[in-house]
Amino acid sequence: MQHSRAATDNLVKFATENGIDILALQEPYTYKNKIAGIPTKYKIFAAGEVRSRAAIVVTNNQIDTLLIKQLSNA
Repeated sequence: MQHSRAATDNLVKFATENGIDILALQEPYTYKNKIAGIPTKYKIFAAGEVRSRAAIVVTNNQIDTLLIKQLSNA
C-alpha cells in the first residue's frame, strides 16, 4: 500500500462493498506511528516497532481472533 492514505481508503471501501472478512496489509498508512484510516470497529493486528510494516485487519466481528505473541513479532 506504500503508506498511502488514498490506497487505505480505497481498500476499506472495496472490503465493505464486497464483504471481505480479513485483509492482509503490507506497508499500511500510518500517522504518528499508528495505523490510520482503518475504522475502529475493525480488529487490527500490526507488526513493526516504530512504523508498522504489515498488518492483519479483521472486518467481520463474528470471527474470533487471538494474537499468539510467541508466533508473531507484533
